[in-house]
Amino acid sequence: MDLPMRLRTGHMLALFAVSAAQFYKLRKAGRIPEPAGHIGTGKRPAPYWITTQISPFI
Repeated sequence: MDLPMRLRTGHMLALFAVSAAQFYKLRKAGRIPEPAGHIGTGKRPAPYWITTQISPFI
């Protein structure tokens, strides 16, 4: 994970091997960082994380 790449929620679920509910609990507890940004506009833009940002949390 040396190259900075975008990871969407599905990638994060697989990487941390958790369900969506568990993922959001970990995120709320601060064990997963806030998204680096969001893709799209409108009511529900999709969050993304950068690989270099989340590597310390793995």
